[in-house]
Order: sequence, then C-alpha cells, then structure tokens
Amino acid sequence: MKNIYLLALGALLLISGCSSKPPIKAYSGPILPVSKIAKLVIDYKNVWLESIDGKDWKFSREFHLIPGKHSVIAAARVYMFWSKGHLKAQRPSRIKFIAKAGHTYELSADVTNVDHVSGKQYKAKFHYWITDKETGEVVGGRKPDVQ
Repeated sequence: MKNIYLLALGALLLISGCSSKPPIKAYSGPILPVSKIAKLVIDYKNVWLESIDGKDWKFSREFHLIPGKHSVIAAARVYMFWSKGHLKAQRPSRIKFIAKAGHTYELSADVTNVDHVSGKQYKAKFHYWITDKETGEVVGGRKPDVQ
C-alpha cells in the first residue's frame, strides 16, 4: 500500500513539474516590465520549438521577447498510432514576425496528408503560424486553408 502512495506522489510531482515551467527571458539585459515586452506562447500539443532568433530554446511554454523582428524555427508534432505518441516532423520551418510590446503571440502548427499508421510524410503539408492573441491576426507564417 505504501508503494502505491509513493507512486501516486511521484506521478503528481512529475505532472506538476512539467506543467508549471516559468517563462524564459529570451533577451539580454535587465528584466523589463511586462508592458515593455512581448510574450510568445508555444502550442506544444502541435509544435516543437527549435530556436528563437538563432538561439536554442526548448522545454518551456512561454518566452519573453523584446519588441521588434524575430525569427522562430519550429517543427510540427505528428501523432503516429504505432508509436503511441507524438513524433517530431522532419521538416522544420522558419517563421518571422514583428512583436509589439504588451502583446502575446502563439506559435501553432498543423500537418495534413500524413499516414498516421506508417508515419510516411512524403505527401504531408506543413503549416506554421504565429497569431497575435490580442488582435487574432496571423502575424507570421500561414494557417492551413479551411476546406
């Protein structure tokens, strides 16, 4: 019985540790007030972040950026039935956008035409985009066409 409690406690600690990572300051210099930075939030259920402005940044859901031009490299996550989980797509893409102070942006991805059983991506179409959460406008990349 004691082992079950320890196992449950360990699972809770693991889950809480994975979901509560603090934002990463992805700029040099002193910490700026929230009104003077932009936030980039990653939709990790669909996309892997490779880098921001040429620097590797991984394993966080939120990044604080200075306003201005930014370049993000991301790869879509593709669910494969045989692997019982997500696999990173083989075609990372660069998305450029201009961040405004006080705004929050979300990086998203979508993949179509993937054989989810075999994992073959030869006909896959990869879409990456960044949305300004305040305005709803796509400010970088391109959303997939609605069919």
